[in-house]
Amino acid sequence: MIDVWSWTREPGCLGAPKDARRPIEEKESQRWLAGYRRVCERQAELPETQLIYLADREADIYEIFVEREANRAAE
Repeated sequence: MIDVWSWTREPGCLGAPKDARRPIEEKESQRWLAGYRRVCERQAELPETQLIYLADREADIYEIFVEREANRAAE
């Protein structure tokens, strides 16, 4: 393990309505994209090592797939 992000919700936020139109930077799910980006940074620093990004089903978000395709195109 080379990175971990510990996080909790603010008190009183549980059950609050969610606005799907908010940008990813304003959503709780941005932590998954940030984690993916950190793994990509580490991979560039460790080209001889295969890194694996592991996340739970909350990380099944469109922005991660877009980021992956952008990285693949740049390779």
